[in-house]
Amino acid sequence: AIVMKVFIAKLNIPKIQVVESSDKAGTLVGIIERLFVFTFIIINFWIGIGFLIIAKSLFKFADINKAKDHRITEYFLLGTLLSFGLAIITGVGYTYCLKILV
Repeated sequence: AIVMKVFIAKLNIPKIQVVESSDKAGTLVGIIERLFVFTFIIINFWIGIGFLIIAKSLFKFADINKAKDHRITEYFLLGTLLSFGLAIITGVGYTYCLKILV
């Protein structure tokens, strides 16, 4: 979560409020999402990552569709890709290190 905040802060993206929600809820969802992706990679269930992306997109579609500002879509995609990318890199790295050590 800290890496995500630092990276997005460096991009100078203005804060966009889509729905009234606390920052802690979004952070918690992001952490759980990355844990799922990491777990799916470790158990070699790559299709689960696709299902997770689809589920997240379906839940966010209504918010993105209602928004008049296209920056919200870009912000959502950037956050999702960064989140999944970090989790995938971590999972693949962990799996690689595990194979080397065992």
